[in-house]
Amino acid sequence: MIELILAAAMFAVLMGVAVYVFRAVFIGWSVGYERVETSGSIGNVLNKMTLDLREASAIGSEQDYNEIRFTLGNKHYVYYLYAPGDSYGPPPAFNQEAYELRKAEINGNIGGSFDYGEGGVIITGVVPPPVTELSVDNGLAAIDITVLNPPATVRVRTNIKPRNL
Repeated sequence: MIELILAAAMFAVLMGVAVYVFRAVFIGWSVGYERVETSGSIGNVLNKMTLDLREASAIGSEQDYNEIRFTLGNKHYVYYLYAPGDSYGPPPAFNQEAYELRKAEINGNIGGSFDYGEGGVIITGVVPPPVTELSVDNGLAAIDITVLNPPATVRVRTNIKPRNL
């Protein structure tokens, strides 16, 4: 009888260890999957932005606005960060936890206006400035985007020089 109780106890301990190991492996796999998925999404966003900005005939930004304005053909666009409930200044307050990266058409010329919240959503979960940065300096666009998709956080950075300036 004692041997049977000891065997049952050893079996229970081994099963507990097996469940713990399986759970740890599953959690690690899940985190890795989320990171790969987020990396792929943000990589696609960076490729799209790079294609747009390389073909731009004009490019600019306004200090403290964290946006990139550019001209493609005869239309003017802006990449900017938006979160409902944020106050849009000017400049934007950037006091929310996460933002959407959006692309909108600008009315008028490259220095024209647009309504915050309009345009297509490119990606969500973007960490606000100063971690994320969209800027232009001397004709060189700087893109530094951090996306938080718990449990994964992914950051991409690049500089883009438009070909048509």
